[in-house]
Amino acid sequence: MKVFDSLYLREPLWLFALLIPLLIVFMVYYHQKKIWQEIADESLLPWLQVPSQSSRQILSQIFFALAWALLCLALAGPRSPQKIPPALQTDDVAVIAIIDFSQSMKAVDEKINRIVQAQNILKYWLEKFPTQLRMGLIIYSGYSHTLLIPTKDKDLLKHYVTQLHQFTPPTLGNNLAVSLQAAIGQLKDFKGKKQIVLFSDGDLGSKASDAAEGFIAHISADKILNLTVIGVGRSEAVRIPVGTYQSLTVEGKVIVSRRQTGWLKEITEQAGGTYHNAESLPDEKLEQVLGLAKPRIDPEFNHQILWNEYFFIPLSGGILLSLLALQISRKTPYKLTALSLIFFLSGCYSSHDKYFEYFSEGVNCYQMKDYACAQQSFASAAWSTENKERRGKAVFNLANTHFKLGDYEQASILFQDAASLGVPESKTRINQSFADSLAKSIRRHFADIARTMQRADWLSSAHKLPEDFDGRIAEGIYLQQMDKTKTILSGLMPSEQQLLIERGIKRIQSIDKTKTLSASGVWVSAKQGHVPQQTSGLFNRLMSIEAGLHYVPDEAIEIEGSRTW
Repeated sequence: MKVFDSLYLREPLWLFALLIPLLIVFMVYYHQKKIWQEIADESLLPWLQVPSQSSRQILSQIFFALAWALLCLALAGPRSPQKIPPALQTDDVAVIAIIDFSQSMKAVDEKINRIVQAQNILKYWLEKFPTQLRMGLIIYSGYSHTLLIPTKDKDLLKHYVTQLHQFTPPTLGNNLAVSLQAAIGQLKDFKGKKQIVLFSDGDLGSKASDAAEGFIAHISADKILNLTVIGVGRSEAVRIPVGTYQSLTVEGKVIVSRRQTGWLKEITEQAGGTYHNAESLPDEKLEQVLGLAKPRIDPEFNHQILWNEYFFIPLSGGILLSLLALQISRKTPYKLTALSLIFFLSGCYSSHDKYFEYFSEGVNCYQMKDYACAQQSFASAAWSTENKERRGKAVFNLANTHFKLGDYEQASILFQDAASLGVPESKTRINQSFADSLAKSIRRHFADIARTMQRADWLSSAHKLPEDFDGRIAEGIYLQQMDKTKTILSGLMPSEQQLLIERGIKRIQSIDKTKTLSASGVWVSAKQGHVPQQTSGLFNRLMSIEAGLHYVPDEAIEIEGSRTW
């Protein structure tokens, strides 16, 4: 079915011609049956009727029927769009991608950890990101953090996804329920289709999993959650790394993690969604994973699409089957009739007006701002038809194309031709006057340039510069270059140095007093390296504020009552 989603027919009414052979066969059968009933009793017919056709003739008729079907399909004109303009893609879809950032997602199953595995899938989806989709990003551990609200900006999405592995939430845990609630809040006011894609290994622990199941059960009745789950990791147990060389241990026991496929499938069925293992999605596009149908094009906008035409495929097949059927039949009347039919149907399509093909190609090129392509297509459309109205539309669009290319004088001439071909003057008069005014402005501009060049030549030849001209020009003023061995303080007076040092001492003393009075009133960074150099660094500080922390912790903080991995 995926192959036929993007298939269209130029003239679908030709498919009704498929019924003509069936009608002929039915009429012949009914006529013969009526004749036999007039000359013999119906009970004697099985003894009197003898097969009038050989197996060769039956095979020939089958081939003729198939040839007829293929020729009718060729007349219908199968085709597919090369590109659908965004304006015609009306099915808006918003997707929130939720990524599990708990400790278990750091487990390395095959050379990369599970967060990077989810990151790679998102990167692949963004390479062929559908224009009608918008995507947002949420990550969660002990707390849910919204990185990006749904957007169609592909470059912005790539920027965030590329840095996804660098985000470090400040808390530990598996609060999936809160992240689902945040995603639904982001999609609440969206008018189109809504989808949530969850990347997780399902290793949440009993408390967090019960909370997620309860939340999904609560909202499933309202049918506001379209959930797609991507299970990352493997079914084999692996250790959870802590630092570079150590593994996570709790009360002296090494903690291992595996993908909980059964639980992930359970919540997916509960939400009425679909489940996929991450390793089964190497070449699956996002719209395929979500089961989104491609938007169909309204026939009213067919002229705005650039098409791939496939009529020659069924036409060639029909001709070959017809020739094969003629060879099998070995009857000259049949051959003459079939050949006449083939030439007639082929001629019907070969005489098909190419105007709409050229015109739609020109419209598509014009919308994509490929004006050279549009110029050629509209010119071909104008010359391919004798119809005055059609030629007028093509010439008018050709004039607009010349205008976009900056050829204003030719555009003005073509607007006059379009008016003479029946295009309303209300359209051509405004465009032509605009083209004329721009053409005059350009001619005036070039005349000014020519006069300026003449004036410059005259001045340069009339006045020679004095020999000491260079000496009269003031030389550049430069700051004296300081000695690289000297410090900045060495350029200050001793009293100025003393004043700066005293100010620094007072500032440190004031900070110490503030710490003793209220530690929560001052931003304290545990690491001096927390200066945000990029988006992930900034968000790592903001996520601490969002979680209610007034500092950036060295390590993620454990939330009381929740599992740490």
